[in-house]
Amino acid sequence: MLTLNQQIQLQSKSMASASELYSAQRKKVHDFRAHLNVLSRLMKSQDYAAAEEYLEKITEQQTDRLFLVNTHHAILDALFNTKAAEATRKKINIDFEVNDLSKLPFDASDMVVLLSNLLDNAIEACQQYEKEDKTIHVTAIAQQAFFISIRNTSKPVVILNDSIPTTKPEPQLHGFGLVNIHLILEKYHGEHTMFYENGWFQFTADIPFTPIS
Repeated sequence: MLTLNQQIQLQSKSMASASELYSAQRKKVHDFRAHLNVLSRLMKSQDYAAAEEYLEKITEQQTDRLFLVNTHHAILDALFNTKAAEATRKKINIDFEVNDLSKLPFDASDMVVLLSNLLDNAIEACQQYEKEDKTIHVTAIAQQAFFISIRNTSKPVVILNDSIPTTKPEPQLHGFGLVNIHLILEKYHGEHTMFYENGWFQFTADIPFTPIS
């Protein structure tokens, strides 16, 4: 029940985040059109110096990229970009290597739970990392299978029997993120590995497109 409850909470959180991202994007588009109108009037009046100054100002203000990731999968794009914005706010460098995920043959809610758990774990590990170069590398590639890799800076991690013992108070109420990850990979006959080495933790999974008999 705890595992199911966490899955529902994650899905609700992701839907709310997607809604926030969409609202922010609409505001950005509105602002962008306003900036274009101002620049257009300045150019028509041949006030090139003022146009250049205005362009420099709005360029300085545009410090974030709202849509960092485009996989052509609307739900995963919302998830990836929301997590990217969260990582950036927490001063964590994050980059993505992706391709077209629009034809993934998996339940989208399962992929949200799987990937949001992995990304939340990576963000939390980076926050606890004591050095300044906090970084997350995300790979999500669909070819003959769905290949996922999350690599992040981390303090030393102990891995026992394919799990990571929690150090949080009341451990019986924690650790369900990795449990959910394992459950979804088992559902789709996916294989995975995770390891820690030289300040980096990496989780890699490979999910076949066709069920294994």
